[in-house]
Amino acid sequence: MELFSGECFFQAHKQAKTEQVAGYFTELATDLQYQGYGKAHFFLDNNPTHLVKMRNLFQQQTAQLTLKVTFHYFPKYSPKLNIVEYGIHLIRQKCLHHADYRQRLETLEEKLTQYLHRQVFMTQEKIVNILQHIQNLVLNN
Repeated sequence: MELFSGECFFQAHKQAKTEQVAGYFTELATDLQYQGYGKAHFFLDNNPTHLVKMRNLFQQQTAQLTLKVTFHYFPKYSPKLNIVEYGIHLIRQKCLHHADYRQRLETLEEKLTQYLHRQVFMTQEKIVNILQHIQNLVLNN
């Protein structure tokens, strides 16, 4: 999710491998540089596909880019600190509630992609409110 516009970037894989995660972030970084950004901060959970091997692959694949990317990792078991979890909750409410569990992954991906491209997924105001909520959670603990 891009902080300033609320644009959501989405890919689905039945079982994402490290190479797919690195490829996704490479596409994202390339797109951000093309849009004129000079730096990006990627916030990730502690999923094993996000660790050292993925970062090394990402660095190899983006060696030609001038975009400065910094990876930040959330503490283990901290979904309340991860803005993506709030986005997933919204997707579940808007798209997946009462969805047929037997549908193919490709069908689900197409539906989600259409939904996310039809409208701004989260407004900047919504994102700021969630980030303030997360900040309050951190500061009050």
